[in-house]
Amino acid sequence: MKFFKPRTQKYLGLDIDHERVTVAEMLLQSDRLTISTLVEEKLTAQRPLSEILKDIIFEHGIQSNEAILSLPFTDRYVKLELYPKMPEKDLIAAISLDIEQMTGEKAFENTIQDYCILGDTADAEGKEKTVVMFVTVSNEEAVHYYKEITSAGLSVRAIEIDFLAFLRTIVLFKQNIPPARSIGSCLLCLHVSMSGTILILLNGETPIYFKKIPFHESGFFHYIKEEENLSVTEMQWPKELDELHHADFAIRQGMSELVRELNRAIDFFTIRTRRNVSDILVSGRFGSCTAIRTSLLGLLGITVHPLIVSEQATLQSYQLSNESSEPLAPQFALALGLSIREVFPY
Repeated sequence: MKFFKPRTQKYLGLDIDHERVTVAEMLLQSDRLTISTLVEEKLTAQRPLSEILKDIIFEHGIQSNEAILSLPFTDRYVKLELYPKMPEKDLIAAISLDIEQMTGEKAFENTIQDYCILGDTADAEGKEKTVVMFVTVSNEEAVHYYKEITSAGLSVRAIEIDFLAFLRTIVLFKQNIPPARSIGSCLLCLHVSMSGTILILLNGETPIYFKKIPFHESGFFHYIKEEENLSVTEMQWPKELDELHHADFAIRQGMSELVRELNRAIDFFTIRTRRNVSDILVSGRFGSCTAIRTSLLGLLGITVHPLIVSEQATLQSYQLSNESSEPLAPQFALALGLSIREVFPY
């Protein structure tokens, strides 16, 4: 009798930012998920994205031929809507009607619309609601990146908004998230990237608030490097900043815009929902920097944690292991969320 190994399924997540691409390849065999590749590469105007991806595929032996993308759309519309609790078929009918009304408006010409049902929550009056995310992106931008990916020899499995990739990573790796400190408190999650900062407030596993704010990693880096004359490099600045013992003032000044936005979001959320934010979870390179997390704690008075996925973890019924050459770090959060999309569709 011959025994055959289960077929290995391969999933490739590409988090494409304005100045950087982050790649995560996930292999699924039976009940095991293996991270085979984690890599970051700087994007330059001198080389097209397709050429950079070809080099990554060759140098790291990537096996996947399909990619799930998160793109830095400059023209997009994302909105959360609360629907009354109703049977699924009625909810989908209501959502379809709303999308139909949107697509008839001039502002939504030459765009792609989609939605995702995120879960149930209670509104300020305690009534049960279903949270739905609506997404509209530029068709022109989507086509541009589609051509770059296919020129690299990959097919596009899906294009996903960065909010969903980040949210999936948070929810699946919730064993690393501290429990709420009091009834009615929530977790504030932020992902800082070159294209801006994602804010998500989680009540359990359901997002009840989100926003994209114009605070960019590149702006912070250049402030630290030029205004404060600190010796840091673009790809290694979190580690180098942690090694400087006199950088706290510069960090606080460089994050002043971010802190204002965080305070505004926390105040708005607290007034509107009568809930408190108990903890802050940070991903992206900001999550890798202890000095930044310490400064945020001092400025906001809320405990700050990095989003770090365990090297050996359990995801529902799957065992996860990391066999890539890179340790799991907060800057890989979105790429990881994309790579497990087909296994864990939100």
